[in-house]
Amino acid sequence: MPASAIPSSKGERSGSGLVWVSIADFFVSTDRFVKARFCVADVGTITCRAIFEAVYRQKPAIAPGSSMHRHAVKTVVNFLNRNPLSRAAKNFRNGMLDAMFRARDSERGRAFAQELPQSARDGLCVTIAFNTPWVIDILTAGWLRYSSGMTLLVADNSLDEKARQSIKAICDARGIPYLALPPNPEWSPNRSHGIAMNWVHYNVIRHLRPTVFGYIDHDCLPIAPIDIPSLMEGKSVHGLARSEERPLGTAPWALWAGYCFFRFSSVEALPLDFKHRIEWLLDTGGGNWNALFRHLGPEDILEARRQDCTLSFAGIEATHEVFDDAVLHLGGASYFGNFSRSDYRKLLSDHIWDTYLGGRADRLLAP
Repeated sequence: MPASAIPSSKGERSGSGLVWVSIADFFVSTDRFVKARFCVADVGTITCRAIFEAVYRQKPAIAPGSSMHRHAVKTVVNFLNRNPLSRAAKNFRNGMLDAMFRARDSERGRAFAQELPQSARDGLCVTIAFNTPWVIDILTAGWLRYSSGMTLLVADNSLDEKARQSIKAICDARGIPYLALPPNPEWSPNRSHGIAMNWVHYNVIRHLRPTVFGYIDHDCLPIAPIDIPSLMEGKSVHGLARSEERPLGTAPWALWAGYCFFRFSSVEALPLDFKHRIEWLLDTGGGNWNALFRHLGPEDILEARRQDCTLSFAGIEATHEVFDDAVLHLGGASYFGNFSRSDYRKLLSDHIWDTYLGGRADRLLAP
């Protein structure tokens, strides 16, 4: 498909895309978006709960919270996730919410794309922010210090309004483009992240048409010089390739959504989909297997280098990741696991600022 034929946010679409967007436009244009969210309830979860409760009533010896209880729940969930009818119903539900969300404020996304600096047309890297301003503070400072060839865009998917205000203030102070995404209808962090990426892709990136674009998690922090467009010279995609089997090509695989980059000319005609696909055992970004990854050869792919980095603070030793010798991935920074402890967050933040960012004088927000 020629570049001029790329569909706009409300332009022509073909195949199933036309169906989804027609449904979405109906709900959005009639102010029924919120009501529709409940009409397309997660049928898999409801069915799973009903089945488990029926079984549980027959086996009262299974104590809630016990390992047997957790195993029983996991068994039912796995059965339903791999059941073709259940999976089809959940994919239908996920696709409808994705289409409805993508249609919200689509014109605002297109206008935003036109306002981005000219440098963004050479390379655009998007991070989906989520409720964690102190991480965005480190990311934006590190990006300005170490990254070359790509403009950073912070697309805010936060649920907390105070977090959104803080994140916007940080971006404004550093001159980083900031875009507040519409309220996300998904309750699952995985699905919320996936449809947020789709919103940005179809409402911003496809109108901007950058030479290279990509996504990084908000807790992927530059700690050394990196130039992604130069790394990608002659390649279609770059990132962490994840699959249940190795080598690539023997099973469905996808680039991890937290560190993935694409040459626009290689994907401009493709219906990219950053949602997860359980039936292929793929996390967020797995929807791109059919449209893109299955058609790539080894010559098209530059896999990111990955190594472990062990840090110890507040009596906690944790292993993080470093990508391409330049990007530190904390993992779970939205207050999961160790990050639920404020003392751990502060010591880790202090370490990153002191070790990689020239001290804390430029820090705008402590955790």
